[in-house]
Amino acid sequence: MIKIGFYAHTIDYAGTWRSHERILLNLNKNEFDVYVLYCDVYDNNRIDIVRDAIGKDKFLRVDRSVEDLGPQHGYEPLHNNIEEVCNRERFDILHQARSGHYEWPLTRRLCPIQIETNIFGSVDTSQFLDYSVPICNYIADKRGTSSQVLYNPIPSPRDTSSNLRSELGLGDDVFVLGRIGRPGGYDDPNGGGLHILEAFSKLISKVDCKYIVIAPCEGIKKHAKELGIEKYMIYFEPTNDDIFIEKFHNTIDVFAHYRDMGECHSTAISQAMVYGKPVISHYSNTDNGQVETISDGGWVVSNEEEYYDRLYSLASDEELYKTTSKNALKQSKKFIIETIVPQWENIYRKLMK
Repeated sequence: MIKIGFYAHTIDYAGTWRSHERILLNLNKNEFDVYVLYCDVYDNNRIDIVRDAIGKDKFLRVDRSVEDLGPQHGYEPLHNNIEEVCNRERFDILHQARSGHYEWPLTRRLCPIQIETNIFGSVDTSQFLDYSVPICNYIADKRGTSSQVLYNPIPSPRDTSSNLRSELGLGDDVFVLGRIGRPGGYDDPNGGGLHILEAFSKLISKVDCKYIVIAPCEGIKKHAKELGIEKYMIYFEPTNDDIFIEKFHNTIDVFAHYRDMGECHSTAISQAMVYGKPVISHYSNTDNGQVETISDGGWVVSNEEEYYDRLYSLASDEELYKTTSKNALKQSKKFIIETIVPQWENIYRKLMK
């Protein structure tokens, strides 16, 4: 039995943690003994869900102060007990998702094998990192060197029929855009985040359409009000409800993505593609990993005119829509849990030899 500790900065609905959650929950429990190490200094809004799934005895709190010693020390907190916890539990492997920087807790030897899921392409060349797995080829290229590339795992749909159209009063003929948002990422015009509503406001005059945004930031609400299109927008608060998220994907026709900083990979985009939803995004001045993720399952555009053209073509050309949807679904097979988790199991086995 290989004993693995997953260290979590935050246990929330963001893609970084959810990806690790999907790995640890789907490992073969006859071969892998999984634990979660977490700190209580963050907004851990999925603690109860994960604790119930793996058991209270395998859910370990790590005490730490919020102060840190700066980058030369890996932002190590002044006070913490992670070494004590690891010495007591005797993990074979400690696994952390992180930016890739030399940072706590992988600033010392805590377990025989220490590995990272590399999110942003930074490089830790210390002796305390044994294996680095970037979340896509874009990040691997940015990092310059890596052990192996693995996409973040996405669950396959359990239900592709239940949706929100009836309760929202949306007929089958309404063309529905959708986005799962985040606190920011919309307001910088140089990053392209403003393209979507300009394009959507033009689409309204041609097509019966709505735009559903889960966890909208204040920027998109403000811009929708300025454009006078609030009545075409549907907002939902952030949610941990996987059944609701599934209904959302079954409701939308296209995943209309925006983020001024772009994406490294984006679990929100890849999850939409698992449902066969075409994706439209825009180029960013920061990261453009979404180009790799979307591939031919949609488009990445440069301005609002291109965004509008792609939206209108999907709404008006049934054959194009079907082809793009099939492409999205085909591309998504690279992301699903059934593809990714067995590869993680092989990594753990290989490292323990």
